[in-house]
Amino acid sequence: YWVHVGHVNQGYATEASRTLTDVAFTVPGIEIVELLHDRANVPSRRVPEKLGYTCRGEVIDDPRGLAPEGDGVHVRWTVTKSDWLAR
Repeated sequence: YWVHVGHVNQGYATEASRTLTDVAFTVPGIEIVELLHDRANVPSRRVPEKLGYTCRGEVIDDPRGLAPEGDGVHVRWTVTKSDWLAR
């Protein structure tokens, strides 16, 4: 997710991620949803934390496609369908 700097910390990314996770688990066969964000992006980290995703570690990526402030390392988060529905 990307939110314009003028709209950060207003809950848009959290609400969009919540809705997309809800929808993903209506698709037959989907049992896990994964979310990745750049390690340097603290506001993005708060989204999966708020939603109850579990941090699974870091993934080194090719930094060429990232935002200028990115360092090429993503933090990986997941939530299972059973955990999501139980929340």
